[in-house]
Amino acid sequence: VWVNSADAPANCSFTLMSLFRRGDLVVSVGTGGRSPALAAQLRRQLEEEIGPEYETLLDVLSEAREELRTSGRSSEDANWQSAFDGGIVSLVRTGRVDEARELLRACLSSSSV
Repeated sequence: VWVNSADAPANCSFTLMSLFRRGDLVVSVGTGGRSPALAAQLRRQLEEEIGPEYETLLDVLSEAREELRTSGRSSEDANWQSAFDGGIVSLVRTGRVDEARELLRACLSSSSV
């Protein structure tokens, strides 16, 4: 029998995470039952930082990943970090999604094959 009691974490067989969703993106915070209040506070902070633009960003990244796989390249070897370092999040946040796609394509095409 699964048991959860926020007031007695030592007697729990599981703890619940504090989470929020942005489409398919799920962000969760847990403290192992030690402080649900801290988990909730951190979730609220992250929810403000990780706005709805991240749902669009996930779509852009997913499309690029599928293009790589379709072309026979490994998505694991691609240099995704260069797109993040290059400002892809800011581009999507400001509605410049086509520019974000261009940046991502340039970064991934310069990755080693």
